Amino acid sequence: MSCSGHATVEQAFEIIDAVRPRILFPVHGEHPERYFNDYGMMILPEPGLVVEL
Repeated sequence: MSCSGHATVEQAFEIIDAVRPRILFPVHGEHPERYFNDYGMMILPEPGLVVEL
């Protein structure tokens, strides 16, 4: 048995559905562009990006 401590993409979608974030900012993971937010906006990280809320 092994455990990486990381959620699968499917588990991440379940978490997003449970939390219903107004802003989704996927800062950890190999493919943040695979995520979407039906509950508000999404900000994709990129080098040098400054976000002020």
